[in-house]
Amino acid sequence: VRITMSISRRSTRLGIFMLALVMMFSLALPTALAASGSVSSATVTEGNNVNVTVTFSGGGTSVGTVDAYVSYDSSVLQFVSGTNASGGGGSVHLVAVASNDSQSSFSFTLTFKALKAGSATVSARTNTFLSFDEAEIGPASGSGRVTVNAKVTPTVKPTAKPTVRPTNNPNTTPT
Repeated sequence: VRITMSISRRSTRLGIFMLALVMMFSLALPTALAASGSVSSATVTEGNNVNVTVTFSGGGTSVGTVDAYVSYDSSVLQFVSGTNASGGGGSVHLVAVASNDSQSSFSFTLTFKALKAGSATVSARTNTFLSFDEAEIGPASGSGRVTVNAKVTPTVKPTAKPTVRPTNNPNTTPT
């Protein structure tokens, strides 16, 4: 019985020591915040342009470079222009490089023309997202919705054409 108790105490002490080591090392490791992405939503009337903002954040890490893609329904929206952006036909390529190590996110303003009434999801995802010191930040993605309202065209209702009616029994006696 004495030998069994001695082994049991040693196992308990060893387990507590191991748990303390794990906790100590886990506190010493830096905690990384997750990268994130977002896409603004908007409403527009067909035939007009709309701006959509795409943002990628480093989650507390200084950003250095981003290479990303945006997809959208090309039957509803047509890509017109954008900051550091090129593409069309349902896909836009985004590329940016930070100018200093204090930058925490990248934002892109994309302009689309609303082709027809309906709605389109605009989705963005990073292909490569690096910190200023060129370490991988991690994937980031987001999506938004552009609602396109039908163009209201006023209908012109013609007024009735006046009809001229002759007077019955005109008075021919001079007065």
